[in-house]
Amino acid sequence: MRRGAAMILLALGIGNATAAEPAVVRMTGEFDYALRNRIEDRDGFWFATYEIKGHAFPNDRSLPTFTLSCLGAAWGAGSVLGGEEAMCRFANGQAAALFARVVSAAGTAGETQLGFQLSAGRGLFAGYGGTGSALRAMDFSGERPTGKGSMAVRLVLAPSVAEGE
Repeated sequence: MRRGAAMILLALGIGNATAAEPAVVRMTGEFDYALRNRIEDRDGFWFATYEIKGHAFPNDRSLPTFTLSCLGAAWGAGSVLGGEEAMCRFANGQAAALFARVVSAAGTAGETQLGFQLSAGRGLFAGYGGTGSALRAMDFSGERPTGKGSMAVRLVLAPSVAEGE
């Protein structure tokens, strides 16, 4: 196992894991959101861009709290979500960052199951990637609403083929 792989798995509290065994991190996210633009046609089809800022709290208390920020766009008809694209960043004060790109979205405009592709940035997550999933609650109805939302997040991290730093 590469030295970096051993360090992240130990930092995540998975000392017995190997490069073939991904590390799973479960988190609860709380955030404020704002719809930046929202348009809807007369047939009920809508498109919205949004910004999320908040925190993700790992279920394992030995891990740090991460700031969570996302920029994205979603579209659909009525309460049905047609699709979504977004980029998210998990970071902490120790200059560690993990980036997540939404690759799938299903559910309704209020409660959405998201699939992420993870790529490492720097610090604790250098050289790591993987997949993630989240169940997110957020309101896309109305004209440019703001509010609070929540996520249940599951990240599966493994050493990437290409080093992060």
